[in-house]
Amino acid sequence: MTTRLLKLRADAVGKLPIEEQRRLQEIAGDQEAKRMQSKVTRTEAKIGGVDGEWFVPKGKTPKRVVMYIHGGGFVAGSSRTHGEMIMRLAMAADARIYAPNYRLAPEHRFPAQLDDCRAVYRALLADGIHPSDLIVCGDSAGGNLSIVLALALRDEKIDLPAGIAALSPWVDLSNRKGSMLEHEPYDWATPADFDGWLEHYVGTGDPSAPLVSPISADLRDLPPIRIDIGTAEMLLDQVRAFGQRAKEAGLPLTFHEIPGMVHNCYLLAGYFPECQAAIDDLGTWMKKTALD
Repeated sequence: MTTRLLKLRADAVGKLPIEEQRRLQEIAGDQEAKRMQSKVTRTEAKIGGVDGEWFVPKGKTPKRVVMYIHGGGFVAGSSRTHGEMIMRLAMAADARIYAPNYRLAPEHRFPAQLDDCRAVYRALLADGIHPSDLIVCGDSAGGNLSIVLALALRDEKIDLPAGIAALSPWVDLSNRKGSMLEHEPYDWATPADFDGWLEHYVGTGDPSAPLVSPISADLRDLPPIRIDIGTAEMLLDQVRAFGQRAKEAGLPLTFHEIPGMVHNCYLLAGYFPECQAAIDDLGTWMKKTALD
């Protein structure tokens, strides 16, 4: 029943113009965030020329910092749509979190999103945050960006973060087989949704390019990585394959499957204890990866 309701809502919203989709998602995000507003302080900021928000547990000034890259198919999402989830993570990880509102497609295609994330990361380091205190985390499209950001930083010989956390990451943008088709009845998205997001993001570009689909990238010499995926997700097969490639590349890997959960279940933590448990487990990993 829950999956059916999520699918119905996603289908209804998905038929609207992108600008209206974004507006409605932010309204919903603002309402959900009220559950956590007594525990976390939110402050608008601009870092590296990119607008965003700081989320800090009230009464604390943690040394640990998370750069959180929101999902939304590269076409939607913001620090507002993901506000509640980010606040829950700030509490679980005992961390200050900066969530940049990077440019969105189709107004801005690849590599605008990566460029914005790179600018934010470099500015955080320039502001005095040590890489060993910094974790890059993202969900869905943001999970993709968290990985490709690390790839770009490695290739540019910029100091890498203490770790990467990729939650339900979309790592193979042209994949339309296996669980991408077989799990459609159990997840809230459809192959057509992914097709639309891909078109908006890369246009006539190459969807298999390593900085677009990191499953095709050389993963050597990246920092420790945590990958989370729900077993009901359409992305399950490609994420498992990516995890195997990360393991073969010799990366310190934490691979966490969440039984029976749909895509991006962290956004449902206010409704399902299993989703909050996943955030708590992620927070524990962050505490071990970037010691405060």
